[in-house]
Amino acid sequence: MVMHDTRAARAASFAVTVLTLVVIAAMLTGLLLWLLNSAGTRQGDEPIHKERQKVLVRMAALVTAALVLNVLVLLYLVARYVARRVMASSAKHTPTPYVNAWVEAGRRLRAEDAPPVPGFEEEDDEQDEDEQQEEEDRPDDNYPGQDR
Repeated sequence: MVMHDTRAARAASFAVTVLTLVVIAAMLTGLLLWLLNSAGTRQGDEPIHKERQKVLVRMAALVTAALVLNVLVLLYLVARYVARRVMASSAKHTPTPYVNAWVEAGRRLRAEDAPPVPGFEEEDDEQDEDEQQEEEDRPDDNYPGQDR
């Protein structure tokens, strides 16, 4: 069995995940700023209605919760990545010695431990007798000067 090296795929997956989380965080931050700006009163504009302001503040709270969750997931991923890199560099891996499994299985196999197979010995004896009879009945095809 061949084990494929997945370090490159894992590193690419990590990079894509972190990049995606950073982009989502930037989008959520922009949305939060826009919502907070819209919820407040602007200079030169007339004040917004209280119902609209309540909706915008609730949406801003929801976006803030999503942003906090996104940042927590991002921090967890980065911390786990760093911890694995630190642990991997300190622990040395010793390769497993090569063992030929077929030779080892043959060494461990003992005929007396095998379960009996019904009719195995009888069929074998009958077949050997039939082959011996055929060899005796077969004419000698070896003529002088002819090689087999």
